Amino acid sequence: MEDQAIRLNDYSWAYRGARVLHLANRLGLFTAIADRDVSLDRICNLLKTKPEFTQKLLIALCSMDLLEKIGDRYTNSQISDTYLVKGKPFYQGDMIAHSDYIRRYWENLENQIYIDPPADITEDEGHRHFIMAMDNIASTGRVELFLESIDLTGRKNLLDVGGGPGSYSIAACRKYPQLKATVFDLPATTEIATKVVARDEMQDRVTVCPGDWDTDDFGEGFDVIMFSNVLHGPAGNAPMKLAKARAAIEVGGLLVVQEFILNDEKTGPQAPALFNVMVGAYSNKEIIDVITHAGFTDVKVTGQSEKLAATWITAKKT
Repeated sequence: MEDQAIRLNDYSWAYRGARVLHLANRLGLFTAIADRDVSLDRICNLLKTKPEFTQKLLIALCSMDLLEKIGDRYTNSQISDTYLVKGKPFYQGDMIAHSDYIRRYWENLENQIYIDPPADITEDEGHRHFIMAMDNIASTGRVELFLESIDLTGRKNLLDVGGGPGSYSIAACRKYPQLKATVFDLPATTEIATKVVARDEMQDRVTVCPGDWDTDDFGEGFDVIMFSNVLHGPAGNAPMKLAKARAAIEVGGLLVVQEFILNDEKTGPQAPALFNVMVGAYSNKEIIDVITHAGFTDVKVTGQSEKLAATWITAKKT
C-alpha cells in the first residue's frame, strides 16, 4: 500500500520536475555552461538571474542528475551535455520548449471536460486540502517511520507546534498510554484538527490550542515539543520557533523535528530539492547547527527515509 501511495504522490507532483527543466531550458543554462565548471555567481552573471532562486534551481537540477556539483562549481551532467546543449547533434531543447509552450492546455483540462466549469477552489477549501494532505501523507508510511524513530517512553506532555491535523500526536498517544498531546496551530487549522481528533476518538488524550507562533508563546511544562515540517530552511524563521520551544520545554525535555533535508553537498535528494524551490530546505548539517545554536544538546538523526522524503531529528534541553 505504501508503494502505491508513493506512486500516486509522484504522479501528483511530477509537474515540479518538468517546470524546473522548462525554466532551465528557457534560460539557456545548459548551453551557457557547456564544457566548463562554473560558480553560482558566474551563472547569475551569464543568465542575469537572482542568486537565491538560481541556487535553488541548481540544487534541483543536481537532484535530477541534469547538473553535477564539484566543490562550489556546477557543470553539465552527461545527459545534459548530450541532449541539452544547443548545437549538439542530439539537442532536445526545442522539444522541451514545445512541451513548455503546450503545458497551458494541460493546466486547463477542466475546460475540456466540464459542460459548466465549477468555480475555482476557495481559500478555505484550499486550506482544508493542505491540512488534510498532511493527514493523507502521514497515513501511508510517515507515521510508522515516526513511531520507529522516536522513543517517547515515560514522556507525559507533548506540544505539537504547527501540528496541522494532529496525525502524529494522535499516533503517539495511541502508542504511549501515559502521553497527552496539545496541537498548537492557527485557528482555521485547529478547527480541522478538532474534527480529525474526534474522527479518531482521541478527544480525551489530544487537545487543540489555537495560536500563532509569530505572536504567541508556547506555554510551559512540556517534556516533548515537536516541529513536523514547519522549520523549512532559512526563510522559515527556525531560530525564533526554537527559542520559544526551549522556553516552553522542561529540563530533560525532548525536541522532535521532522523535515525535508538536503544532503550536505546540496545536490539532492530530489524530493527535498524540489520542495526547496517552492518553500526552502536545510541541509543535514545546517539544521543540526540551527538546533544546536538554539541551546539544545545531543542533536542527532534518529530516522530517515529517502523514499518517504522524511527525516526525524531529536535533541534535548539540558
